[in-house]
Amino acid sequence: MRWIKPLLWLSAVTVAQSTEGISNLVKRRLPDHVNNFHFTLDTNLGGYDSYVVTNALNGTISVKGSSLSALSAGLHRYLTDVAHVDIYWFIGSRLDVAPSELPHLTSPIQGSSTVPWRYHFNTVTFSYTTAFWTWEDWESQLDWMALRGVNLPLAWVGQEKIILEVFREIGLDDAEITTFFTGPAFQAWNRFGNIQGSWHGDLPETWVDQQFDLQKKIIHRMVELGMTPVLPSFAGFVPANISRVLPNANVVRGSQWGGFPLQYTNDTFLEPFDVNFAKLQASFISKQQDAYGNVSHIYTLDQYNENDPYSGDMDYLRNVTRSTWHSLKQADPHAVWMM
Repeated sequence: MRWIKPLLWLSAVTVAQSTEGISNLVKRRLPDHVNNFHFTLDTNLGGYDSYVVTNALNGTISVKGSSLSALSAGLHRYLTDVAHVDIYWFIGSRLDVAPSELPHLTSPIQGSSTVPWRYHFNTVTFSYTTAFWTWEDWESQLDWMALRGVNLPLAWVGQEKIILEVFREIGLDDAEITTFFTGPAFQAWNRFGNIQGSWHGDLPETWVDQQFDLQKKIIHRMVELGMTPVLPSFAGFVPANISRVLPNANVVRGSQWGGFPLQYTNDTFLEPFDVNFAKLQASFISKQQDAYGNVSHIYTLDQYNENDPYSGDMDYLRNVTRSTWHSLKQADPHAVWMM
């Protein structure tokens, strides 16, 4: 992981200097104790994301950490080990029953992570679990993540808005685009190029806009809590009518997936060594940066999730991977492709 650390540092250096995000977490989850914790950043602490929790002279609990993630992890350690309360994955929280007078420590609590980066989320979680989450659901989840030291979460909500604008830019009409998108519960597999279209009506643009607005809130909160979002990028899956606007584009059809009827699978794939692939990648990354700010250089991109490559020839596969990588680096010179 040594090679990834400097690039991630570049993405977070301008946004992770204030402890306000951790104080706001306390306001949300422990409103009666908002003045009982004092947070201090101390980059001189050794190790990865290290923290020290002590009794302060003014009677508060002092949490000192080398990063925002360390501060929230130190807070969580105090809450679970000393105050004996916790917050849980999507089923509730006992933080609100913390003692009215927080217990003092009998000795300092110290800790640090064994690794510099702690990733969270499977790509398909965004369909299996979070497809219909509200902002309130995400607020709880993000606080849960922060308290457990997550600092490299996947941010995969709302990307249809970006790709919609990319496709419009090259001349595809809305009917061609919306009939490519799946319904909300199936979007993970649409993004993977496994399936396309919706058998109960087109995806409403109001839904696309709502999810895009939700993603903006999610990313803002991730950054506020000291996390570096892992962002989507252009994988190459396109509407079947792409040849109408790019008649010379080098496209192939994917494989049938999961027993779906052919009209809903065998997605069209723009070959990454086609000159248009890099153009669409640059458009996607640029629009994403305009929307969210320069918050991350880490991108996820998977072209063969339960898909058979068009060819098993090693030179072909090397060309696909090399061209995909070059497209990311051209769009963002600091790009890290995370699988």
